[in-house]
Amino acid sequence: MYRRKVKIVKKTIKRGLKVYHPAGHKINWESFLPFFEDPEPSPDIRKKPRAQRRLFIFKTGGERYHIKKFSYFISPRFRDKFRGFLFQRTAAKRQLIYSVKLNQLGIKTVFPYFAVERRKGLKKESLFITPFTERPRLFHSLQSKKIQYSQKIELFRKAIREIFLLHSSGIFHGDAHTQNILVDDGSLLWCDLDRTKKSRLFLEIQGRFSDFAHLFRSAIAALISSGDWSSSIREEVLDICEKNYPGYEKLKRKVYIRTSERLEKFNYASIKNIVAETPEPSVTIYHPEGYNLDWQSFIPFLDFPEPFKPEKITSRGSRRVFIFEAPSGHRYHVKKFSYEQSPRLRDRFRGFFFQSSKARKQAIQIEMIREAGLDTAFPWFAVERKKGVKKQSLFITPYKDAPSMAKVFASSGVSFAEKYSILKKALEDVSAMHRGGVYHIDTHIKNILVADGDLLWCDLDDVGKNRIRLETRGRFKDCYKLMRSAIILLIRSGQWQKAMSPDVVKTFEEAYPGHLIIKRIILKSLSRRFKEFEY
Repeated sequence: MYRRKVKIVKKTIKRGLKVYHPAGHKINWESFLPFFEDPEPSPDIRKKPRAQRRLFIFKTGGERYHIKKFSYFISPRFRDKFRGFLFQRTAAKRQLIYSVKLNQLGIKTVFPYFAVERRKGLKKESLFITPFTERPRLFHSLQSKKIQYSQKIELFRKAIREIFLLHSSGIFHGDAHTQNILVDDGSLLWCDLDRTKKSRLFLEIQGRFSDFAHLFRSAIAALISSGDWSSSIREEVLDICEKNYPGYEKLKRKVYIRTSERLEKFNYASIKNIVAETPEPSVTIYHPEGYNLDWQSFIPFLDFPEPFKPEKITSRGSRRVFIFEAPSGHRYHVKKFSYEQSPRLRDRFRGFFFQSSKARKQAIQIEMIREAGLDTAFPWFAVERKKGVKKQSLFITPYKDAPSMAKVFASSGVSFAEKYSILKKALEDVSAMHRGGVYHIDTHIKNILVADGDLLWCDLDDVGKNRIRLETRGRFKDCYKLMRSAIILLIRSGQWQKAMSPDVVKTFEEAYPGHLIIKRIILKSLSRRFKEFEY
């Protein structure tokens, strides 16, 4: 087996400046010192920053290097600055230590590696430097249609085997995504070890769980997008996992099956059902197949202030809502999203450079909800425009003149039996949504319309697909918000009685099967909160 004995040499250049390098390998560390300054020198390539980390590719002495700069000083949280400065190792030194440990276990990393630390006043910064390599990432290899399926399976088998070796030694990668594994002539090179940590007893299961979820999700998503995924392959991959990672059968099976089911159901179908058109260079329109919109009559909404006064307007953060009658005579519900009106500079910066428009996100989210079997306003349209430093978008649906579930529950003119049946339908919809791996996040009854006895779900700004780690939290939030808002309005309308509590509990049990512990916690919490003004 591949093993590399590495001895790290520590060299203190002067007070506050230290260099770490493997024995027999030296680096001209002086040429990298300008990267400690702000702003940094202009590198060949500057990659996307992330919190305390910045990435560069830099050429010096005829060699190209990949540089990671870590600085607790630029962390957005004061707690991280305080802990990082006084107590923690620098991230570059930590990554160097775990690179050495992985090499000693027989797991390859990019070699040689160097770390440079500098402590100056209140600043504690470090650089982790490796030779630049243009090897493909495992994700791209699994996604490629040029690589044979048997080779992809062999690469996945090696990844599972090396994860087992890592966990057996009490080390957890923390970010074992296939984007963080390079492919080198059939071997794997592990990188991005700045989140790697040693096992503590209470992190044992959590660490394995997190590494499994990252690896399975990214690998299966790559295989699905390459067209190589099928039910028979699903069983083959599960068999590989069983053979190459002995033990923890229940945990592996649970994470793997849930991940594959969620990705198979989604299968990028939501994005495929959306038609994108670009009538002008700066304008893009998204709509369902077979539906069109006179988009030009909505373009004035992208200006600020709007050139005419619509019927109704509400405003919240970067979102404005209108009710508008188009020249065709149809009335529309229009949501305008603009990152430039967001109160936080961070949101404006991320929204403009890295994120897709909120209207396009909502188009995908509404399709996810419809795939789960729920009714929403339909058809929908999304219009986005990028003009200079402005990035704005509209999400448009036909206007529904229907009362919200909150208005129905607040009314004393509607019988309790009708409210009871509506609540049961809402819980059944939430259960169907969760089985499809989708979470609404804001299931307040004011976000549900009641139209002829049917429920229409709206305000889908926060809807998201399941991530394994959010499974329990997503279910809890959705159920809690729905039950809490419904019971409060039943109390206020004077229709809540002590005798009705068992009926509502029974409805919850029938309409949302399974997850008994979560339901018991929710009902116990609600009964405690409303006890003081229930009767």
